[in-house]
Amino acid sequence: MTNYTLDDRLKENRDAWTFNAIETFGIFLLTIAAIVAVWGYVSEHGTLTMSNLLNDFYANVSSELASIVITVFFLDRLNQRRATEEREIELFRQTRSSSNSVVIYAVDQIQLNGLWAEFLNYYTYSNSSGKVDLSGAKWSQLASTYIQLNNVNLENAQLNNADLRHGKFQNSNLSYANLENAQLSWTSFKNANLKSANLQKSQLSFAKLEHADLRFTNLRLARLEYAHLEHTDLMGTDLRNTSLKGAKNIESALFDAQTILPDSNCIFINGDTDLCDKYWTPDTDMTVYTKSDYRSIWDVAESRRQQRENNQSD
Repeated sequence: MTNYTLDDRLKENRDAWTFNAIETFGIFLLTIAAIVAVWGYVSEHGTLTMSNLLNDFYANVSSELASIVITVFFLDRLNQRRATEEREIELFRQTRSSSNSVVIYAVDQIQLNGLWAEFLNYYTYSNSSGKVDLSGAKWSQLASTYIQLNNVNLENAQLNNADLRHGKFQNSNLSYANLENAQLSWTSFKNANLKSANLQKSQLSFAKLEHADLRFTNLRLARLEYAHLEHTDLMGTDLRNTSLKGAKNIESALFDAQTILPDSNCIFINGDTDLCDKYWTPDTDMTVYTKSDYRSIWDVAESRRQQRENNQSD
């Protein structure tokens, strides 16, 4: 424990009564004003009385007090605004923190205070794409429904286990992003770049994926029930055990010979390469997987769950 000596206390007292150049100049002017006021009063009246003092100064005093109040109020508002802006900037910077808890708190505050427009303006950079650069953001387990991040660069972002339902990522770049097990129902990815992203086990029911680029994306065990797939690029995409029940406009989506079908069985070759028995061909009818009578792995799992519940109730 540091000892607090008398010298330390004296030094603190001296510092408290030490003025900077501006403060010293202000005191000097105040002193000159007081001397001039007293000299002028004595020259005019000869003696100092309260009645004469009020008669001479009441108008000036009231106007000066009003001016002081207005100035103080104005400066206080400016200080409050500056403090608010500094706090907002601090929140915006915290979204790039390596600490997940700090990121979640910052984004929650941005969402709660409706600061997304200011946040995007803060991170906007001037280039040909005009996108906000949030590449590599570490937002795992983020819970921010209705988030709006249109036209944003989120390449390599960590968004696994995030809850982003009803969000908007239109025209955004999420290539190589990790969205495993993310909640993305009713989220819009129109014209978004999701190339080589990890969407394994993600929930994409009713998601809007029109004209989105999902080439070489991992959609294993994902749920795309009633998702909008108009002109969605699924070439080279891994659709193993993906639920496409009720998916809209799948006939206009793009596939190729590297697209792995939902009912495909695969084995590992050399530990990292999959060899599957079912790939898309020009003869493949993808609407089969969207029909209500097609039983995906999710339907099988649901049947087993209901069976277990029935057995337990018996």
